[in-house]
Amino acid sequence: MARRLQREMEEIQGDPLEWASVEIVDNNLFFWSCQLQGPEECPFENGWFTLHLNLPNEYPFKHPEVQFQTKMFHPNIDKDGKICTHVLGDNWSPQIKIKEVLLIVRQMLREPSLENPLDEEAAIMYRNNRPEFEKKVKALVKQHAQRRN
Repeated sequence: MARRLQREMEEIQGDPLEWASVEIVDNNLFFWSCQLQGPEECPFENGWFTLHLNLPNEYPFKHPEVQFQTKMFHPNIDKDGKICTHVLGDNWSPQIKIKEVLLIVRQMLREPSLENPLDEEAAIMYRNNRPEFEKKVKALVKQHAQRRN
């Protein structure tokens, strides 16, 4: 498993993503810190979000745990920053790599799933008052998700 993770990290470093960066934390191949840019044409646009990937010893046969460190307001992200397990778990396959995990998470920001939301308040606002949802998200992005170099 460690060999695969090393290859995936080398692959990302060799062909970096324009909208994300990753690094291994404390030389622990099973704990990655990522910066993810919000997708275009959604209220998360222009934000840079920090998230951690905890990769289980069973990876790639078990999906990573994804937890946002940046304050979020989203139907599929709980108050602690953890994402819905169904976002990755329901369709998980050992062929999915970390690059795809980041893409899936980024797509989730643009297109929340309102089935079994982790943040009921965000889901209700998204469903019933989209302009207010977008206003709240944009305010959080401005306050908490600006890129710091």
